[in-house]
Amino acid sequence: MPSPRNPGGGKPDKMVRDALKAALRQDTDQLKRIAEAWCARAESDQMAANALADRLDGKAMQPIGGDDDNPLTIVARIERVIIDNTTD
Repeated sequence: MPSPRNPGGGKPDKMVRDALKAALRQDTDQLKRIAEAWCARAESDQMAANALADRLDGKAMQPIGGDDDNPLTIVARIERVIIDNTTD
């Protein structure tokens, strides 16, 4: 279904992705050099190591619940409404 941000429907434009793909098509060894530099940086940079792990394994799941000091409270309500639509 088309949306205001993507009137034609389908995949939305990703200009940065498309530009990177075009650049990498011209120099096929560039991606390998980038990956090697990232791995080398991850040896001494914790943020680079975390970003690399997130790319490889996916980001860790975030807990839904609270904790001991602030527990998760579930509020549920079931309401039954009977409507008499007969006219007198």
